[in-house]
Amino acid sequence: MQEADVTTTDLTAAELGEAFDTYDSQKTGHLRPGELDCVLEALSFSAAEKQDVVFALDIDGDGTISREEFCTITSQTASETEFYRRLFGYLRSRRKKQDFNDPWPGKVGSLTTLEEFDQLVAAAGTTPVVGKIFAPWCRKCAALKPKFKHLALGYGDRVVFVEMSLENKALKSALLERGVNQIPTFQVWKEGAKVEEYVAGKSIVAVPKKLAHIIDRHLESFSLLDELSGASFSDIDADGSGVISRGEFSLFFQSRGWPQERIDKTFEAMDYDSDGGISQTEFQSFCEQTGASVATGPSPLS
Repeated sequence: MQEADVTTTDLTAAELGEAFDTYDSQKTGHLRPGELDCVLEALSFSAAEKQDVVFALDIDGDGTISREEFCTITSQTASETEFYRRLFGYLRSRRKKQDFNDPWPGKVGSLTTLEEFDQLVAAAGTTPVVGKIFAPWCRKCAALKPKFKHLALGYGDRVVFVEMSLENKALKSALLERGVNQIPTFQVWKEGAKVEEYVAGKSIVAVPKKLAHIIDRHLESFSLLDELSGASFSDIDADGSGVISRGEFSLFFQSRGWPQERIDKTFEAMDYDSDGGISQTEFQSFCEQTGASVATGPSPLS
């Protein structure tokens, strides 16, 4: 399928300004190297391509991209044209997603009928819906409940998380008719179709990471495992105090393009004792709940 050429009519000044404001996490009016790198990575540019794009956008050569530079399409180089083509595609897909509002962003919703679930899947469109089918008497289901909750928090509004209990006899009968005969069962639905199904095995510890891998396959330009596994505790603990402050946490994840609301919710979820800081134990515990590998040294997480 041939991609349409990007022109100034494809990307409006308002869209470009909104995109710049989103990426300018420090609100300085300039995109610094770290912020720009996050943008280019999200748009799937290679390391070599990133250099060409930066050179094309940085008109005054000061090492940063101003709002004026970002919002001016000159089409003088192939790298610049490709950047705006990909940006146009990204913004267009994001506009489609914004037509759907997650009823429980960052949380797990509860449904009691398959009709409700089918309606949710239809409304979600390209937003993945992850359904957990469980029973209150199932010990494995109970053990996985907090892990599923933490996954929902980690994905935020990128994915809808719901649970359905077999304690509801009508729902149980309907699910059996659809072939669900083991618990806990996790299903991923997208664009009206079931794209993945996963029945949890004996190892409870392995479930969150396996489920995150499955979900990540159906997301564009985002991976929860990469987000959480891309840094060690010491990377975030900038002052080396052994405790991650709210400020350190915010600065680190702002540089990765996280919105402030999501940063605040994640920090509060990781700060188990609500003392205003995240200890190594709390950090390790949260990452284990979401299935991410954790390192406490300076090396990136594996």
